[in-house]
Amino acid sequence: MLTAAAIEDEGAAALRSHGRTFHVAHRLLGSRAARGVHLLYGFCRYVDDAVDEATPEEGARALAAIRADLTRGHSDVEALQGYMLFRERHGVDDRITQEFLRGVEQDLHVTVYRTQRELDRYCYRVAGTVGLLMCALFGVDDPRALPFAVDLGLGMQLTNICRDVLEDAERGRVYLPQSVLGVDVTAERLAAREPDALARARTVVEDLLERAECFYRSADLGTPMLPARARYAVLAASRTYEAIGARIRRFPAGGLPERAYVGASGKALHVLRGVAAGALPRRGSPVHDATLHTALRGLPGADPG
Repeated sequence: MLTAAAIEDEGAAALRSHGRTFHVAHRLLGSRAARGVHLLYGFCRYVDDAVDEATPEEGARALAAIRADLTRGHSDVEALQGYMLFRERHGVDDRITQEFLRGVEQDLHVTVYRTQRELDRYCYRVAGTVGLLMCALFGVDDPRALPFAVDLGLGMQLTNICRDVLEDAERGRVYLPQSVLGVDVTAERLAAREPDALARARTVVEDLLERAECFYRSADLGTPMLPARARYAVLAASRTYEAIGARIRRFPAGGLPERAYVGASGKALHVLRGVAAGALPRRGSPVHDATLHTALRGLPGADPG
């Protein structure tokens, strides 16, 4: 088994290569928290990669092996060793891990989402759970803080979905809810860039980006409950992801960009915006809007209201 330092180095390399937005923001953290991010990101990336290009049968076997290793508490896989270190150090609720794995598993057999409720639950599983794991990393144990962490994950995942509509369609997946998109706008039509399909998808994307903004603003309310350096890093990541949404909106009406991203100079600007937002004084205890979690009630960390 590798040393903890070697496993952390592997996670850091994965973050530099694949999680560029998070890599910039996480540099605002102290070294201890940054090491935790490396372990967590390495795990999430490994699980995603295990199923992303796999057949349903291959992906199911890979997830079964991951679950077995996590249950046993031993693995020959560096990324899983790293996550075991992470959960031991930070006292992770195993229900959160299992929800994350269920979300990744959905990508093996769910290719369309019929309603916003279904999409919200998926976004919770693959990204809201990561917000909860970050709370464990930062030592935030006040249950009132957890729904705000979920909201940041939801906002980011909705932004990802809006950014990747065409790429996902080429993989046979449509995450935009059919209830508003229409069942006739298929992955095949989007992948072929049919003008009518693109125009209808763009309308749904605009709505989802508005919804993401609601989650970002809610997440902002919870940031005073974080340690200072964590607050700056979280706000920097949030502001950078919001900027991706703004890039999508600037694309000509009726269409969708192949890929929207924020360049290095833009990321630096949004890091500064996040730091500035984190330095603003906040008064009073934030109250979470329970209506944002109507679809999530009963899930770990979600608003029970």
